[in-house]
Amino acid sequence: MPMSIDETVDALNDDLRQTGGSVKTYTWPDFYKRFGIIRFKQSRGQQIQEKASGKFGLIVACGQNACLPAGADSIGIISH
Repeated sequence: MPMSIDETVDALNDDLRQTGGSVKTYTWPDFYKRFGIIRFKQSRGQQIQEKASGKFGLIVACGQNACLPAGADSIGIISH
């Protein structure tokens, strides 16, 4: 069963903090496995992006090959 949007966002933030870096890369197979997702719908991605931005100030970018959560400070955006 896939993680909820809240659980996914919390885990993205935790994973990013544990790496000690400002950006983490998940290939799609890794992302599916980590978050229990079988199929990734665009609406789910939008919900994750909005929740991660609002809750932790994270930028989450998803492309054809990977999903990348990043701290806003890592790309020159300062959040207050």
